[in-house]
Amino acid sequence: MKSRDAIGEEYGMTGRNIARYMRVQQLEEPLKERLDEGALPLVAAVDLSYLSGKEQEVVSGLAEKGKIKLDAKTAKCVRGMAGNVTEKRVLEALGGGRGKKGSAGKPIKLPADVYERYFAGVKPADVAGIVEEALAAWFGKGGVADVPGGRDREAG
Repeated sequence: MKSRDAIGEEYGMTGRNIARYMRVQQLEEPLKERLDEGALPLVAAVDLSYLSGKEQEVVSGLAEKGKIKLDAKTAKCVRGMAGNVTEKRVLEALGGGRGKKGSAGKPIKLPADVYERYFAGVKPADVAGIVEEALAAWFGKGGVADVPGGRDREAG
């Protein structure tokens, strides 16, 4: 029996939850407070604990301003950007914040072998940027005349 399992048994918890509580000790104080208040789910807190202190401050600040909701989906997305977390990148990845689900565009699916061939080892948050650059190059830098039914990227 693992020591975390033994401790969990003693406190009526699973060993996995004991490990989670140990991990969230890496959180900065504002996020720990949100966890204690019940405003941050434990699983989301674990994901955010892998970010640097500065990155955690960015995420905490966005949540405090009401620009993002700290839930498991958001935390997983932001964790995927570890090392590159900025307000701008988080908001772009999450579709601009609350109430802007329509601005995220349409999702596409790639076969697993294609994804592995071209994106193995690439952070999920970086894939969209790579695809956008490749499409711009393929369609002649994204001009209206070059993109079927498209708009000029600079014109928005």
